[in-house]
Amino acid sequence: GGLQAIYAMADSQAAQVIAAIEASGMIPGKDVLVVSAICGKEGIESIKSGKLISSVDINPSTEADIVADIVEKILKGEQVPKVIHTPSPVITKENVEQHAAACTY
Repeated sequence: GGLQAIYAMADSQAAQVIAAIEASGMIPGKDVLVVSAICGKEGIESIKSGKLISSVDINPSTEADIVADIVEKILKGEQVPKVIHTPSPVITKENVEQHAAACTY
């Protein structure tokens, strides 16, 4: 019975969800699991503290670098695929340090 998990669309939203869970007297990461995406400073800190289970490294700087490379190829007349999949690695407590710099823009 009761709420067991919440998915927030972004780490900034997850921070508010975590605050609400704590205000209710429950423990985020234990009583209610929280996951999110679009990594940010709040998410990195929350993953390190165990309050956020995971996030996804979809940040504007990584996306911008990929788009800039594609635009450069197009301007040079090179062919580019119609669909380009960008990496979206899951961030957990085990690999949070690998993503900390990119996600604290």
